[in-house]
Amino acid sequence: MLTKSILLATLAALAAANPIARRSGPQTSRSRGWKLIANVTESPLTGLGAEINHFQVTGIHIGPPYNRAVLYEQYEGGGSRIFYTNGTTENGGTSQVLTDSNGFSPHFHLQRPDEFDLPANEQSHAAFLQPGPDAGDDVKLEDKKLVSRFGPGRFVACNHWVQYYQSLWNVVDYVYEGEEKPEGCVEINLLAQCDELKPIEENGSNWFSHAYVVEEECYVDVAGADWSL
Repeated sequence: MLTKSILLATLAALAAANPIARRSGPQTSRSRGWKLIANVTESPLTGLGAEINHFQVTGIHIGPPYNRAVLYEQYEGGGSRIFYTNGTTENGGTSQVLTDSNGFSPHFHLQRPDEFDLPANEQSHAAFLQPGPDAGDDVKLEDKKLVSRFGPGRFVACNHWVQYYQSLWNVVDYVYEGEEKPEGCVEINLLAQCDELKPIEENGSNWFSHAYVVEEECYVDVAGADWSL
């Protein structure tokens, strides 16, 4: 009996010391660039939630100077924007979430609590990839997840009519704390998935550079992760 107890204790100690034996969560790494991947938080996955789960964030032009943030299926070789955190100093400082686009680097723009997605959805606030030299700091990465600097809430995906294209798109909206989720929308987290940030030409015509890019922690593969661990 004593021998059996010693054996069990030894096996338990070996399992604790061996990292392969431990259960671990989704694999992470660090990168200067990352995609934003939608991870539906509602269960069970049905309807729109099942359709857009693990789609990537990209932008569609809806008239100057607006580019609506939408969700699009991941595919090899394209479709997604590569985002990065741009610090205003070498140490990071106040940062902006930008996405590369020929040196113009649109920032992730989020409507404030008193701004609404009109006329498509008067109950939620739209997200844009907004170009311009005066990029704001509307959002940030926090624990590998995009969050608003304007107040707590949650991102939602909604299948809305986009007037510019005369068609339905899976748009990214935001619902602030205390507000009701719009009917037909599903709650999502926008998670950072590591990717390559390609260099841009550093010249006077570019509004931004990569001089102060902040390396962030990100997931290796959102869709392939086991979230039960």
